[in-house]
Amino acid sequence: MSTLKKYDIYKDYDQKRDSDPFVPKAWLSNPYSLLDSMGLGFRDNPTQVSYDTLRLMAERDSIVSVVIGTICNMVQNFAHRPKNKYDIGFRVKHKYIDPKDYDDKIRRKIRKTEEWFENCGQDQNPKRPNLYKFIKQIVSDRLTYDQICIELVRRRDGKIHSLWHVPAYTCRIAYPEKDAAEDRGTPPSVVRLSREMQYVQILKNSIISQWKEADFIWDVANPRNTLYGFGYGYSELERLIVTVTSHLWAEEWNRKNFSQGSSLKGVFNFKGPVSKEKLEDFRRQWMLQCAGVSNAHRQMFVNSDGLDFVPMAPPMSEMGFADWIKYLIQIICASYNIAPEVCGFDISTGVYGGGTVVNLNEAKLEQSKDKFLRPLLYQLENIFNSNKIMGTLAPEYTFEFYGIDQQSEEKDIELRIKELQSFKTLNEVRQQEGLAPLDNGDVPLNPTYTGYLAQKKMAEQAEESAKLLQEQQGMAPEGGEEESDSVDEGNESMQESVFEKSLGLLKSGSTEEVLRKSMDELSSLWKERELLIKSDKVDII
Repeated sequence: MSTLKKYDIYKDYDQKRDSDPFVPKAWLSNPYSLLDSMGLGFRDNPTQVSYDTLRLMAERDSIVSVVIGTICNMVQNFAHRPKNKYDIGFRVKHKYIDPKDYDDKIRRKIRKTEEWFENCGQDQNPKRPNLYKFIKQIVSDRLTYDQICIELVRRRDGKIHSLWHVPAYTCRIAYPEKDAAEDRGTPPSVVRLSREMQYVQILKNSIISQWKEADFIWDVANPRNTLYGFGYGYSELERLIVTVTSHLWAEEWNRKNFSQGSSLKGVFNFKGPVSKEKLEDFRRQWMLQCAGVSNAHRQMFVNSDGLDFVPMAPPMSEMGFADWIKYLIQIICASYNIAPEVCGFDISTGVYGGGTVVNLNEAKLEQSKDKFLRPLLYQLENIFNSNKIMGTLAPEYTFEFYGIDQQSEEKDIELRIKELQSFKTLNEVRQQEGLAPLDNGDVPLNPTYTGYLAQKKMAEQAEESAKLLQEQQGMAPEGGEEESDSVDEGNESMQESVFEKSLGLLKSGSTEEVLRKSMDELSSLWKERELLIKSDKVDII
């Protein structure tokens, strides 16, 4: 009865088209904030740093620009279809069918969908960036503003036609149309998301474009957990505002040492009586020759006995400056979860720039991948696999980046060899590589195991030979004891001969060669034994 009542309530809400029974009561944003009362039609980012300041920080600070550029380049390497299984890139695959069971229809759909992503649309529009440029644009916005904004252009039938990047610093979240504070504080219902404008684009605090939820993608990586977040993210650059400012000051201080004539910080003290005219002449001459621009490093002159210089601050050493710059580099790189060596900053030797990812320690590179590259690729995968893109483009398929965990061809071969020598058979490995099975290939190429099989096979052959000789002995009418003794001695001699030869092969040759030669030796001895028995010559030579 309660289930039917809940269903009736849901139908009542659906008929009213103004509410949703599955919306929480909790307030996720503050409807009484000052930004809401300004009447601009949108909720601005509740940060003390403007979008223009974040953009200038990313462009003009040398360390931040190198870090952002390095991450963008690493993600861009995945913006193509892989050429082979050892290459990196992106691919589209079926959600429920194994790739081995694909038919021609599925392969055509996958190829068509991958071409759509490469062009970021249904057609090849030269004015629209392809996936390579598109990924760099959205990743740059993500690392600068922690905000990804994408416009979805749809066809008349509602299916998606193309993707367009929208500059993140121009996009804002629209102000709710409801007047009640309760409705502005709680999250919007599905009905309101499909009916009201959710996102706007502004220029000089004026709205120039607006979108509904189905036509726009807004995504952040570090959501704020306060009532004043309004759906905006917390950028890494916003956390680094003090560190970046310190780096700019350090660079300016170092630059001033080369542009200004005097870097002395102290007081000139004249010992003995000096006239005011001579003191002013010395001051004027010193300022003309040594003082820098903007009154930098101006000196204080005191009239006393003699002339000496009294330092007022300890000199700044080159080592101290290098350590300070190294500390700032570590803080900035740690905020982006990337190792300084990946960006070309070798802080262990003090050499900055010129480093390559190839020369890095593999452990550091793998750790950096897990910290910054993998989460960033997962975020992009979630965007492309959302109901707004893949849900309308190809619902039964999924988009994924391929090759982040892929080993090189050399390492893959080494792994296959280790598997062959431990627990996998030769045909199992060949099946993984798409090759046809081999005869007698259902065995692991382990020397110990294959040696055991060879010895076991030889023992079985010797036992069968002994049984056959015993049968022949029982059928002989005369000379039974002598022939039996001869047969026993021959059997023991044959077993020792085969064992010694097989042991020598195990020590000198490969596993397959051991098996082949051992079987050939057994076959030849067996034939020789049969011929001797048929000719009544049972003595073993």
